[in-house]
Amino acid sequence: LGLLWFICVLPGYGASAYIPQLILDRPVFLRESADGCYWSTTYLFAKMVEEFLAILPLSLIFMACLYGACSLQGNFLVVWIVNYLMGCWGVATAYWIASISPNVEAANAILPTIVTWLILFAGYLIIISDVPLGWRWLCWCNPMFYAFVALVKNEYRGTENKSFSGSSGTVIKYYSLERAPGIWSCIAIVGAILIFFIFLADYGLRKLALRK
Repeated sequence: LGLLWFICVLPGYGASAYIPQLILDRPVFLRESADGCYWSTTYLFAKMVEEFLAILPLSLIFMACLYGACSLQGNFLVVWIVNYLMGCWGVATAYWIASISPNVEAANAILPTIVTWLILFAGYLIIISDVPLGWRWLCWCNPMFYAFVALVKNEYRGTENKSFSGSSGTVIKYYSLERAPGIWSCIAIVGAILIFFIFLADYGLRKLALRK
């Protein structure tokens, strides 16, 4: 379970690696967008395609090695898609934070803070049934939570008759995930959240270009 959680949360912290270059590229973006070379949306689309294509083979190789080395039992395609989408979400989040931050120091402080909050409500460190109702919305709008649910249900489906952690319930029941969406529904939700963060990054870049 810790491994499945690790697959979900690692791309969030890994997004910090993109921050310095994004901030350093800002003067070029501002100058060229002001000269009418391209729109901010065009710039973001080109950067997203570039980054997403670069992540694709790395994610595939990493997940293939991890899947075989750790003898995971679930569908490999699900594991890889979840990790790839979370990697793309990390990139989109980094672009959004970079667009609204005044400098590298601020961006590198904001991003880990957001990621850490999301990790706490990803369904592993704090079981969703233990989260106070007033805070449970942080689970339902959290891409890490849906990624974790997809991986847990993928890995432990078909184990309905096996108990977990000395209790009489299964892994899915222990983590209160019975009512959570199914595997592919969770993947679709992660994809939708990714698109939302891309729109946030686009909005941040457009506001940055107008402000400067």
